[in-house]
Amino acid sequence: MTKNLKLSLIGLVLIAAISSTAIVGVGMLVSPRQPTPISLTWFISAVDNGTTVTMKKGDTLRLTLKDYGDGGYSWNITAQDTQKMILSKQDHSDPSGALGDFGDDIWVFTALQPGTSSLDLVCARPWAPSDVCATFHIQVVIQ
Repeated sequence: MTKNLKLSLIGLVLIAAISSTAIVGVGMLVSPRQPTPISLTWFISAVDNGTTVTMKKGDTLRLTLKDYGDGGYSWNITAQDTQKMILSKQDHSDPSGALGDFGDDIWVFTALQPGTSSLDLVCARPWAPSDVCATFHIQVVIQ
């Protein structure tokens, strides 16, 4: 064999060895990517009254109900299993400007533990709790 051919073969073997070592080394440094769990937000309103919502732990439930502010009515949560889901945010949207529109009341709940919880709200006057203008009830199943 000629000297140039021997040097070329040695060079190719060295390049192959270095390349395979680099590939193995990089493979050891890169850990497999863990999938990121996706949390969903469930948007519900008065049309969902009386239904069952099935969600997963970590999901959020955004409930929007009409504000019956005329006459002093306000919504109150009357049933909720705080071990299964918590109220993480309460808000109010601005009225549209139409006569009699007081905007919407908004509650955001976060699912904590698997199980079932009733979510009940009553719209009444604080000084006359039996004077109810609206009610809302859903069953929440958390998987």
